[in-house]
Amino acid sequence: MSNTTTTPRAYQPTTAKLTAENYPYGYTLRTTAFYSLDFKPGKGFRHVFQTINPKTGKLNNPKRGTYSPGALLYINDEGHVKMKHIEFYGMQGILNDCQFIAQYFDLFTPEQIKHLYAHAFTMLKVSTKAQVIYKGANFEDLRPLVEKAVNACIEGLNTGKNVFFQISIDLEKWEACAVPNYKPFRSTTYEVTGAGLVPVSNE
Repeated sequence: MSNTTTTPRAYQPTTAKLTAENYPYGYTLRTTAFYSLDFKPGKGFRHVFQTINPKTGKLNNPKRGTYSPGALLYINDEGHVKMKHIEFYGMQGILNDCQFIAQYFDLFTPEQIKHLYAHAFTMLKVSTKAQVIYKGANFEDLRPLVEKAVNACIEGLNTGKNVFFQISIDLEKWEACAVPNYKPFRSTTYEVTGAGLVPVSNE
């Protein structure tokens, strides 16, 4: 396999086009395969796979995956190209992904970095709102915990600098803001009587 110079852990620049020779094509043929990332602002990253038709020597139509908020291609120990998804799912996921991006910041383009900061900012707001709605937390208690992370996103958007490592939150304090046994939704059981439907219990 020929590709650009690999970084530690074999993560590749988002602009790299990786090449695999002798790739299986059908039952008996072999060909050349190409791997790359497609990026679109507002949508994110998706994997692109394309092969050469060994019978004609022409490129086949590319196969494109579904978009993820962020992604990097890497080469595993077996020499196969894989994709690392960056999903920003849940507060723990947001923090983990931001630390990952901080480590591999130079593999992304400035436009992609702006997209990642914007998405991290949005997901911080979403997770904060979810902590209030679904766990009964008080927003004023959450504000000082999330403020530093939000400000780091804004700084990154404005400057393009690598401040992803500053997007951090004390998760122990964050979870302590949740109301124990909080039930945001209640279900009501009804009984059919001569007077119609009558509520008999609430959970």
